[in-house]
Amino acid sequence: MKRVLKYMIFVLCLLITLTGVNYLLEPKYTYRNTTWPTTSTFNQFYRMKKNTVDLIFLGSSYSVNAFSPQYLYDTYGYRSYNLGSEQQSLFLSYYWLKEALRFQSPEVVVLEGRNIFPKEADTPVNTNEAFIRKALDPMHWSSVKAEAVHELCLLDPKQQEISYYLTNIRFHNRWKELSAEDLDWHSAHTAELKGYYPMQDTQPEHEFHPFDNEDKGMPIDPDPLMLVYLEKIQDLCLEKGIHLIVINIPAGDMYQGMHEMLMPFIEARDIEYYNLSEIGLYNSLGIDEEKENAVDHADWRGSLKLTDFVGRVLRDKGYLEPKEDSQWEDTKDFYQKLINELQ
Repeated sequence: MKRVLKYMIFVLCLLITLTGVNYLLEPKYTYRNTTWPTTSTFNQFYRMKKNTVDLIFLGSSYSVNAFSPQYLYDTYGYRSYNLGSEQQSLFLSYYWLKEALRFQSPEVVVLEGRNIFPKEADTPVNTNEAFIRKALDPMHWSSVKAEAVHELCLLDPKQQEISYYLTNIRFHNRWKELSAEDLDWHSAHTAELKGYYPMQDTQPEHEFHPFDNEDKGMPIDPDPLMLVYLEKIQDLCLEKGIHLIVINIPAGDMYQGMHEMLMPFIEARDIEYYNLSEIGLYNSLGIDEEKENAVDHADWRGSLKLTDFVGRVLRDKGYLEPKEDSQWEDTKDFYQKLINELQ
């Protein structure tokens, strides 16, 4: 009996040590030291009160810069959280939606859809390992994460399943660059902006003209696997009674030819879809292009127009009711101070 007890104590100590080492060596992407604060974004999500988030944003860094939960709450009273992350493919969006549903019961999901199309065409899940780890490493262990890791390694045999369980295998050399930020628990677990990151004075990454029916550009097919995961996202939303809205942010590489290649799938699946690169929708944003940018990575002024577009859709279609909540009330001053500094 004593031998068994000693063995159990040894195993417990080993697990605690490995967990601590894993956490220490994992890179931290927080609001205070990175442009796209995925670590603090996801960690803060786990700290939200259960069943208080009515709208979840998913998508790439375009989403992180475009949709401000605090502005949406201050303007419309809607409680939202932005679970976007850098180059988040729909594979990752699907599993973060599954994870979010363990804790929240959203009525609406807004999916930013640029990565429906090829982004990292030479990678199996349309994004590379660095961005996969930014999204998966902060996810808490459960059957959802185990499924995501297992499916990832089936799709991409170059990935090592064990390295997601023991991240020190992947980051063992990172001890050379550890800093005080790796020990700053508060920064790594606090995201007052709830996943949004405001950018200042950004410019379109590509030449941008809203498209119409006259200049279609080269047709590009959606990524086949991303369509599979778009179906999975829609099916999960239907199963849970969630309104799914797919939005494409204005982008220089989102033109008419791409739009037309996606529309048969969108129409066949009856998905609510808005391509804000379309001239009518883009003009409805009311962007002052001399002062605001809503293209690609929107600046903070452009993000207000993009967030307002979502708010108007939700209000006009009656998808959400405004609710008062201290989790958003308590961060109003933080948000306003930040905006004042950016002006």
